[in-house]
Amino acid sequence: MLAGGVALAQAAAALPDDEDGRRWRAATPALVGLHVLAGRLVGAEGEPIGRTRARVLLGQHRRALQRAFGAAGVPAAAAGLAEEVERLLARPPAGRG
Repeated sequence: MLAGGVALAQAAAALPDDEDGRRWRAATPALVGLHVLAGRLVGAEGEPIGRTRARVLLGQHRRALQRAFGAAGVPAAAAGLAEEVERLLARPPAGRG
């Protein structure tokens, strides 16, 4: 997951310097954060994260996406990553399901 976040950040540097490219570049930290958050929720990387903290981070990243894309609206690909984190949070904690 972290490698995907790094690749995303590198790709953002190559985006065109137009309105759409600037929006995607502005959204990159939130997208990388969502990528890392998903990895921590599934235990693929880093220390496990508490569900309360994960919900707080999810909200912060969603707001950052909304700010980055503004009136243009958050594209489906970006919104889908946030929705995936939300689905992971909806699953019962490990050992309780």
